[in-house]
Amino acid sequence: MKESFTLDTKIAVKKHKHANKEADERLFWKNGFGFNSLEDIPVKVEHMKLSGTDITAVELSYLAERIKTIGMLDLNHTNFGNEGIRALLKLESVRELRLKENEGIDNDCMEDIGQMPDLEFLHLRGTAVNVDGLTKITSLKKLSTVLVSDDREEEWIRKAMAPIVAALPDCSFSVNNIQFYPREPWEKILAEQQQGHSENL
Repeated sequence: MKESFTLDTKIAVKKHKHANKEADERLFWKNGFGFNSLEDIPVKVEHMKLSGTDITAVELSYLAERIKTIGMLDLNHTNFGNEGIRALLKLESVRELRLKENEGIDNDCMEDIGQMPDLEFLHLRGTAVNVDGLTKITSLKKLSTVLVSDDREEEWIRKAMAPIVAALPDCSFSVNNIQFYPREPWEKILAEQQQGHSENL
């Protein structure tokens, strides 16, 4: 697996539109990553850094159609909107998704994020996603860390987070400065034993 992959911050395919998709895509890979041939693009990348770029949803679609597995995808400080998250569903696997300070995404993108089963780390602070959006990702059982912002009162946040924490007991949530810690290892073992006992009855 290729260890690191960084997008040239000067890339801007939208400024060089061609008459067909293939020409645009080839320009994206050549100018952004130095690939002269689409066949040279790896299908697996451990670390892909796209933070601070003006990457678009269309360009993310190019990316996800070629690279199928990404360990950590850094999209902090971008502004591609919910359609960019939808484009990422073409990926077969992504473990870490960093979206900090992307003001273009909101709770409407969370159903799509909920379809990324290998996701372990999700950074949403500084986006328009809040606690309400977290209800759409409770099926992601591999999640271990989620960071999100919410401008409502702490009492409301704690009440709203209760069913989310219950659905993902092994995940650590950070909402503003409010921490929701995962259950202790012994609690997990006890729960598994109790479940096994119930199934044997």
